[in-house]
Amino acid sequence: MSYKGSFTSPKQKGLRLFASGLQDVMLIAILEDDERRLDEMNRLLSEALPGAELVFFDNAPDMVAWLREHLAEVDLLCLDHDLVFTPGRPGGRSDPGTGQDVVDFLVTRPPLPSVVIHTSNWGAVAGMVSPLEQAGWRVCRVIPFAEVQWLKTAWLPAIRDILTHWGRA
Repeated sequence: MSYKGSFTSPKQKGLRLFASGLQDVMLIAILEDDERRLDEMNRLLSEALPGAELVFFDNAPDMVAWLREHLAEVDLLCLDHDLVFTPGRPGGRSDPGTGQDVVDFLVTRPPLPSVVIHTSNWGAVAGMVSPLEQAGWRVCRVIPFAEVQWLKTAWLPAIRDILTHWGRA
């Protein structure tokens, strides 16, 4: 299976994008609700890791539900903290939760993949990073800046570094 074109629907629950049909596909799950960031993340990862399968979530409850079934398959997690409150979500749920909700779930599980925290919410950073590190998870913090440029200059290099030095899950 192949994925072509840009990521166009971040509102779909657990949208899986296949960059190629490789048997041993790297699986990256991302919690992000900003469409500009999603498009750029998809573009950068599709170019840098053409064999990667990308799964995007715009809300924490759906990501946690998916991780309950797929955490053991995931090679890398990327988490934002602040998610936009959107009325009229499927199931009548409007609250998207936060990246902290995903962290609270992860610390109850054995540490598997590495986690990249990408949030500009300074108050939330310690609450996400510390519990993960204390539970044995490998964590990297990337600070967003300048619209989406940081994805190319900070986020993608951090992912490359993690995969080079820490390897896959």
